[in-house]
Amino acid sequence: MKSALPLLACIVASSVALTLGLEDHVGAVSGGLGSGLRRGLLQFRQELVFPYARCKNYDAAGEPYVLLGPAVTTVEDGLTEFTFIVKYRGPVDNPTYCYSTLEKQVHKLMINIFRECQEPIKVAKMFSTFNNKSYTSRVDVYPSGGRLSISALKMDSASLDGAVLKIRASSPCDSVENMFLLTAAGDIEYSFTEASAHTCCPRMNPFSPPPSNPTSPLEVSPSPPASPEIVEGSPSSAAPNTGEEPSNIEESC
Repeated sequence: MKSALPLLACIVASSVALTLGLEDHVGAVSGGLGSGLRRGLLQFRQELVFPYARCKNYDAAGEPYVLLGPAVTTVEDGLTEFTFIVKYRGPVDNPTYCYSTLEKQVHKLMINIFRECQEPIKVAKMFSTFNNKSYTSRVDVYPSGGRLSISALKMDSASLDGAVLKIRASSPCDSVENMFLLTAAGDIEYSFTEASAHTCCPRMNPFSPPPSNPTSPLEVSPSPPASPEIVEGSPSSAAPNTGEEPSNIEESC
């Protein structure tokens, strides 16, 4: 799947450019027809780019959390386990609206993956060491990729800091390169979002670096802390949305 990345990038870029050009022409169409076409083109464009949903703000400066990892190991039944640790960046000077909002409540974590990994993902859960709760996931597929989402978190910076995310998958999604749709810089793309106002979906990518905090530098531990074991479930544990398009492209939070 890694070899397909350049072609995929070209297809996505061309499709977005085509959509933008069509939107310019749609503006000349009067009445409800023009506005309906514009909405359709906007939805199509949103399905091409992670997080595959409409938000008002995607700026990475609004992201108060970093996803550390993954540590990759082989577990029972030959599955590959990816372990991530959530780290709160801490208070920053002059935080953006989204940074302050997400410090108070996070509803969902979204990660960009290959759409072909919908079935190979056997289980994906997040554990909070703060409240000892676990949260399950779902996978949605789109024309240019897939989205692994862990929802209904209702967590703030205190409860989310140190949370552990574990993903177990079978071949061919048994490596970082074959599971995650990496950015041009080779990074995993993710987004923590707030509740349901469709306002803050900061997208981590190499072109918009996260805010720095010189007074409280982030210290990355070379090895993740101990975390609860995943109890193996059925192939439906990750709640894949097989064969169905997402019900609402605006459902981003």
